Amino acid sequence: MALLKFLNVISSPKNLLLILFVINVLLLVLPPFPYDETRFGYGYFTIFFPFLFIGVYFFLLEQKELQLKWFISLVSFVFAGYFYLISKYHPELTYVNFTILGFLLFSLAFNLRNSLKENALISILSSLTFSVYLFHKWIFEEIKLTLLKCYETNVAIDLTALILLFLFCFMMNRTVEIGGIKLGNKILKHFYKI
Repeated sequence: MALLKFLNVISSPKNLLLILFVINVLLLVLPPFPYDETRFGYGYFTIFFPFLFIGVYFFLLEQKELQLKWFISLVSFVFAGYFYLISKYHPELTYVNFTILGFLLFSLAFNLRNSLKENALISILSSLTFSVYLFHKWIFEEIKLTLLKCYETNVAIDLTALILLFLFCFMMNRTVEIGGIKLGNKILKHFYKI
């Protein structure tokens, strides 16, 4: 997005929507990334990247730059692409509907955001969204497998793995993500004399 903005390609919402649609279509027809059929992450980027577009669609809908019928069409296209790709690259996950649950939760939080009071918990959870998005698929399962090896019973393994995932993501946010943002700001200030 930053590159598209820098190149002034997304000077209008219509251009942005067209670019996102083309990217979505390309992800449906190009080989999956990463391309390693032996790994659980096979095609992860290809399958899940278009879900980032949904946030853009929400923003444009809120700004009245996108009509509701187009919002519904574009979000439906993202989900149709997801179900096509997940059945192609990970058929074992075809009937696991966590993406629908995630979308509904995001929609609920987005629509109720003005009635949510700012507090430490909400601030921390909102700062973790990107790192959780990046790491949940691989780290959560690895943590669960490690816990299952360490304990004879699997009582509360999922909850423990979730807590450990959040702790890992919290550390990544505080070190890598915040550090990267600070570095990026310094670079921008240097080049653009902001």
